[in-house]
Amino acid sequence: MATFEPRERRICVRIVYDGLGSAGKTTNLQQLASLFSAQRTTDLYSPATVDGHTLYFDWMQIHGGVACGFPLLCQVISVPGQVVLTERRRHLLTTADAVVYVCDSAQARLAAAREGFALIADAAEVSGRRPVIVVQANKQDQLTAASGETLRGALGLGGDVEVVEAIARDGIGVVDSFVTAVRGVTKRLQAEVDRGHARLPLRLAERPQELLDALDALDVDPEWAAEMLLEEAASSFAGIARDVLAPPPPPRDDGDTREHAPVPRADAPAGFVWPAHTARERLDSLANAGVTAAPIDADGGVRIEVAGVGLTTSRAECFIEAEQARQSIVRAARELTQLGPLLAPETVLALQPGDDGRIWLWTVTPALEPSAAWLAAAAPEEQPARVAAIAAAVAEALAYTAHRGVELETSLDGFAVERDHVRYVGPRRPATPASLSKMVERALRSMDQLRHELHPFATALEHELRARSLDVGFLDRRPAVELSGE
Repeated sequence: MATFEPRERRICVRIVYDGLGSAGKTTNLQQLASLFSAQRTTDLYSPATVDGHTLYFDWMQIHGGVACGFPLLCQVISVPGQVVLTERRRHLLTTADAVVYVCDSAQARLAAAREGFALIADAAEVSGRRPVIVVQANKQDQLTAASGETLRGALGLGGDVEVVEAIARDGIGVVDSFVTAVRGVTKRLQAEVDRGHARLPLRLAERPQELLDALDALDVDPEWAAEMLLEEAASSFAGIARDVLAPPPPPRDDGDTREHAPVPRADAPAGFVWPAHTARERLDSLANAGVTAAPIDADGGVRIEVAGVGLTTSRAECFIEAEQARQSIVRAARELTQLGPLLAPETVLALQPGDDGRIWLWTVTPALEPSAAWLAAAAPEEQPARVAAIAAAVAEALAYTAHRGVELETSLDGFAVERDHVRYVGPRRPATPASLSKMVERALRSMDQLRHELHPFATALEHELRARSLDVGFLDRRPAVELSGE
């Protein structure tokens, strides 16, 4: 937030360039560094990058004129755009006085831009103040570029948000975006002074090393490198998909007339697998087993076990457009990495095109023991601990849904066991307002089928929910669900 530096007698504000990976944030700052060379007080500084991708931030300081009668110093910062670095991005957004949201204007990227834009509101809720927002419709030189007004509609912007069309690579719209953001901040500061509400903290503005230390303290997924590959492959993904289409499978002679989904292969290019550094070894085992396709059941799901791994996909994870498939694996990677202890080690995601042009998203896990079988095989003295472990997993799934907005399957079918560790193996769906209630009911009804396990499970689940401060109406519903098993 804005601060006042007494020694320098100046106001310092932060302009944060936000946006998804490869949208053009760093390009904007590079152009500003060149165009405002006389006004810069620092060189452009990036603590760490990989192949042009920002891992922490890009940073520089520019004299921005005068605000409320004092010199204005602008800290100009870009955020990392990769999904797995979202926590770093979120932290930087909470410190912003103004946000320049940089969008790739390609029509195929509008849905992703809208999803990414929502994080600004989330960060504003955390910080308790809404920054000035400027949207830059970048990459207007593309044949499929949407206009600024089209982007305004796609993002659902209000009339107080300026949209600037730009080609940042050529310097077009770069100054306009920056100046619009600075003017918005100075106008807001002056309005607060006029109302007598201006109260700025008296302290030195945060320095790059201090910010770097704060970001290093955040819990960031170590698999960020795989995300880099996914984003890097975005521009060429459609062409790659056409090039690697599997040849038509030979005619089936086993009498099976069901529709089949193509099993993922290890020779997929970068961007088709996650994590990039471990997925291919696991997929190699499938090639050695000679499995090329799996049958689709009546509900549209696919589940097979072969060569010590389990593979799942469904019609809902089948895509016609390559861009949709790319977005789906990025989203799925984000959802999986956020599962924490519920995520089975060595889980792999893979996209596999079929001979008909459709692209299937597969989740590949170790072959785990079904949770119902694990409970049934327990010796009497082991049952309390195993029931408690299932209850803890269900509570963790409820917490995940409450915090991430993704609904999980909390019946026993949604979980499997690896060396007495309960893992999540079910589908992931967008959450609704009723998700938490339904998840509790599904868990109780699933355990109710075991009859003698329901009461200890309900007690353990109650304890786990209270430990996580989750209120999903569990106590009110439990008696009715318990009676259903009598």
